[in-house]
Amino acid sequence: MGCCSMIELDYITEMKTVNVAVERAFDVEVVGENGRSGSAATAPRFVPGLTASISGGLPVKIRRV
Repeated sequence: MGCCSMIELDYITEMKTVNVAVERAFDVEVVGENGRSGSAATAPRFVPGLTASISGGLPVKIRRV
């Protein structure tokens, strides 16, 4: 593995840590582009790659717990 791959994997690990902290402090609800939530929300479209990105991001509503 090259140095850039290791840096990217370190970044992914950091983001997982941040994600856990946010999930504990906030209620995160996935919403569709039109603001609908639950089963009415549009299914995310994944972009192939090392990190399995979501095309156009993932719209969410966030509330402090």
